[in-house]
Amino acid sequence: MLSREEVLKIAKLSKLEFNEEELVDMEKSLNEIFDYIKQINEVDVTGVEPLYNVLELKDRTRQDIVNNTEKKEDFLANAPKKDEEFVILPKIV
Repeated sequence: MLSREEVLKIAKLSKLEFNEEELVDMEKSLNEIFDYIKQINEVDVTGVEPLYNVLELKDRTRQDIVNNTEKKEDFLANAPKKDEEFVILPKIV
């Protein structure tokens, strides 16, 4: 159980201010949360593999294969303005 002093310390570290009624509610809420965490920690998980994703989704990725189907000259031929091997674009501010 959290003491009143610990709740006040948490509030101070969180830069929160509570009046007396709010402080009582916060103390009760935090203690309920810590009690729930204590229950979770008491569950026997022997033999249970760690779970990283509930849905067990896997990324579908393809091989990263270089495909040089276009030639530089073809790209430059379609450029409205160019300077040797570079495309000149309008200035954008």
